Amino acid sequence: MTSALLCHLVGCDGSGKSTILNALQSTYDAIYIKEPASQHYIDLISSTNDVFKQIDYFSADRFNLYKDIKFPLSKTIVSDRSFICSLVYQSLEIEAKHLWPPFSAIKQVYDQQLSIIPPNLVIYIHAEPSVIHRRLSTRGEDHYLTLDQINAIQTRYQLIFQLFNLNVLPIDTSMTPIDINVSKILSYIQWRVIILPYPLILSVKDAEPSQLTQSISNH
Repeated sequence: MTSALLCHLVGCDGSGKSTILNALQSTYDAIYIKEPASQHYIDLISSTNDVFKQIDYFSADRFNLYKDIKFPLSKTIVSDRSFICSLVYQSLEIEAKHLWPPFSAIKQVYDQQLSIIPPNLVIYIHAEPSVIHRRLSTRGEDHYLTLDQINAIQTRYQLIFQLFNLNVLPIDTSMTPIDINVSKILSYIQWRVIILPYPLILSVKDAEPSQLTQSISNH
């Protein structure tokens, strides 16, 4: 039986993820991490439009973030974004640009990455596309995502959840008050801690960042 969980907090921009995260941080004692974590890799990711280089940089950053985390956990970790978000956005870009290798090959890369630690729980923050678009418009960011793109992103999240058989807690922020959603999350985390055992975790200490994406070049 475990006393802590690894939780991934994910969702489309404008879904309310940051608001939920801030509320969790003020009420729930956990270790909070963020992907990408290293400013070095953030700068590298921002410096290129090459999606495959970005995959490599995200992977190396993820390896460095998780390599010193010891399992089973003694304290719950909540990660702001994760490999799931990378897969959603990168796969949509690959398909939109008709790039090679296709998404199926990229998924295999993520399957093989020892730096990807399977979460006990994915907290999926979502909302009606029109609500998300209105929030982005209020922030002056409505040019960033169209309604069609928001729909595509949220549909792709659902696909990724199924492909990786992830345990997902959906949180709809369209109309539900923040305190109710946070209470729902905390109640579910408590239930997971009490009821469910921790999954088998492979060590990432022996992996090297260069190994994580080398199979891309083989496709």
